[in-house]
Amino acid sequence: MRKEKQLDKKSIVTRSYRGDLFAEFKKSARSLQGMAIYGNYAFLFYHGASCDVMDLCAKEVIANFHAASCTGVGGGPQINHANQAVFSNTFYEPDDLFPLLYITAGNSGEADEEGYYGRCMVERILMETDENGQKKFSSELVETIIFNDNHWSADDNRHYTAEAASEFERPCWGWPAFFPDWENNRLYLFSSRYRTNGRFRAYDAKNAYIITAFPLPDPRKSGDIVKLYPNDILNQFSTEYDAEVTQGGTLYNGRIYYTFGFGREDFPDKIRVFDLSERRIVAKLELQDSIFANEEIESCQVYKEMLLCNTKSGRIYNLGPVADME
Repeated sequence: MRKEKQLDKKSIVTRSYRGDLFAEFKKSARSLQGMAIYGNYAFLFYHGASCDVMDLCAKEVIANFHAASCTGVGGGPQINHANQAVFSNTFYEPDDLFPLLYITAGNSGEADEEGYYGRCMVERILMETDENGQKKFSSELVETIIFNDNHWSADDNRHYTAEAASEFERPCWGWPAFFPDWENNRLYLFSSRYRTNGRFRAYDAKNAYIITAFPLPDPRKSGDIVKLYPNDILNQFSTEYDAEVTQGGTLYNGRIYYTFGFGREDFPDKIRVFDLSERRIVAKLELQDSIFANEEIESCQVYKEMLLCNTKSGRIYNLGPVADME
């Protein structure tokens, strides 16, 4: 399944993966985006935030619903692109069947008076089984998290000039991905200094991935809308920049697994593994020789200790044991 290129505990593990087809399904909409997995269910989101639900045991889609944060399709900045989705491990109510789901919404790196359009929608997933045994899903929006640095100036190195946040740089070029860590009471914003879609290659030497930690708001206590500001930052680190086109990912065992690429020769699919305690990239998963090298990767999730990734084509691939990627 994989070809090992380098293995050194004190350096970056770099491996080339081919992968195996795990499941293929008929898409219910055009632009497949983020994927979140809990138990034996995969929630496969589309641009606009409609969602297919797959039974991973049967490997078939069993339902479709619109997330509470669904905006419908379109090209405006407030459209929910749903490129990133991940479950927490905390339940809104004790008898809920699914923990809270965090969806990265927005469709622009710009901001309005509230903050960046790239926002975190925290949703409560509900499931009912009808008299025929058919499962039906819906969701409730319980919290919206917005990062706002509208009135915070920064120097030429992107560091905030105000003393309250002067040790930190702007955490994103404008469109962060959100990762909740309930075990450590942290909310991580993942992004880069400059946009990664190839239009800013003149800045490649200056670009970097940035991971910024904030206190994790509790939607059961903090209210419907929570705004985070630069003076709320707890810590931050940046890493080398060597993969273009940020997509989506997951947080697992203290590491962010993040996907990149368009599935093209000029924008190849890749996965990078960021260790939050070591504050660096610890593994590089190269997918140029994978069986889905010509498909646009969208996200990855851990299922039964295996790393699964989904592509825009309506397929899910298995890259093998996540333990082998450490």
